[in-house]
Amino acid sequence: MSKIRSVNTLPTDVSIITTYRCQMRCQMCNIWKFPSDENKEITALDLEKLPRLKFANVTGGEPFQRKDLADIVSVLFSKAKRVVISTSGWHYERIIKLAEKFPNIGIRVSIEGL
Repeated sequence: MSKIRSVNTLPTDVSIITTYRCQMRCQMCNIWKFPSDENKEITALDLEKLPRLKFANVTGGEPFQRKDLADIVSVLFSKAKRVVISTSGWHYERIIKLAEKFPNIGIRVSIEGL
């Protein structure tokens, strides 16, 4: 006898591509060749529609290209206990400033482009 699941399960983890803009020119990635129009990128308001989550990864391009990244992170922390930003580490002053505002943020620095 098989059990039929009657409950719709929602995703628990998401990756949010915040931009296709990036200052790096990494060999393993060509995202910088096709930058997004910053006026058409996802917004913090768009993310308010997300359900409760376990984990949110903020990625890109380079998320720290965004002027409103703190707003995006704020909304994601209202949805998920764990928020991590994947970055090249290039904008280290912005990273430090954001980490001071959100001490529980995870920062994942890629060294693949080196």
